[in-house]
Amino acid sequence: DSLKKENNDSNRKKSINYNVLQNIENLDEEQKKKIVVRTVITKYNIDDVAKLKRYVQGELKIKYITTGYLPNSKREFDEFIPIKDEMNYKLKMNNLIRFLKRYYFIFLFLLLEGVAIYLISCNSYHQGSAIVNFANNIAGSVYEQSNKITKYFYLASVNEALSKENAMLRSQIENSYVKFTEKEMQVEDTIYKQRFTFIEATVISKSINKSNNYFMLNKGVSNGVMKDMCVITPNGLLGSVVNATSNFSIVMTVLHQDTKIAVKNKRTQATGTMIWEGGDYRVGQIKEMPSSIPLKKGDTLVTSGYSRNYPEGIEVGYVKTFIKDPSTGFFNIEFEFSADYNKLEYVYVVKNLFKVEQDLLEKSIADE
Repeated sequence: DSLKKENNDSNRKKSINYNVLQNIENLDEEQKKKIVVRTVITKYNIDDVAKLKRYVQGELKIKYITTGYLPNSKREFDEFIPIKDEMNYKLKMNNLIRFLKRYYFIFLFLLLEGVAIYLISCNSYHQGSAIVNFANNIAGSVYEQSNKITKYFYLASVNEALSKENAMLRSQIENSYVKFTEKEMQVEDTIYKQRFTFIEATVISKSINKSNNYFMLNKGVSNGVMKDMCVITPNGLLGSVVNATSNFSIVMTVLHQDTKIAVKNKRTQATGTMIWEGGDYRVGQIKEMPSSIPLKKGDTLVTSGYSRNYPEGIEVGYVKTFIKDPSTGFFNIEFEFSADYNKLEYVYVVKNLFKVEQDLLEKSIADE
């Protein structure tokens, strides 16, 4: 603001007025320390605020502050207050222009250097080939890194496609089929009928540190998921479906105190029952495996197939420790799960195509 009151209104509508500032230049250093220059920002002087700040702080060595104009009426608000977007735009443009003015010689040098390289490449075959090869190497490296970054953002869709493909392939492996053999007139006719199909799904919520743990999947009845279906992982066993809505399902995992699944030692074929007694989500227990059959640390445990909803041969884990129980004649076994349930994202829901037939057969036995 001007020191003269009658000039205040006119100064706000002009660019920078240096009359007062030029008088300040004549003051000594001690007097300058006692002075603060204040600029009231309006839409008429917003373009000059940065320029004034550099002049006051850089040349005069005086403290400088800015304040917004406080209007006394709506007319003054509309007339003097700058629009925020307009103010930001002008400040950014001022900064860009100042940057270009300060470093224009660098851009000019790069431009001339580019022109020189272009002329050399056009007039000299050997040097032109060297420049083109160098440029191709640089471009190749840039495209390679760009491709890696692009692939990273497509990993989710790639994983989803791979999980669908795995589900299809799992449906085609031998364990998903039942072998029927009929002999007639000394000729063996073997036919394979598919028993299991697989539905890929994604884990959307889970718990692993409770006494009874559940996972929620993004597939439900509309996708063919039903209660009691087995759920497996790419590396092992997860559990079974206990509830399903149209689009979602709840899985009771093997990390549940009600878990009881028939398993066997892949090496010796000795069978037992898998349970989970709580605690460490990485460790489970095996009961009722006879101690008369030798057992080794590291033996692989797989599903036995005796539980009708679980395909035979699904990996469960590896023997960690074991002791004989003389009173029962069985081993007490601790094993490490083959699947890392803390990092699990993609799973497969197993559909038993013979379930209805098996249920009817078991019901007929129960009725007798």
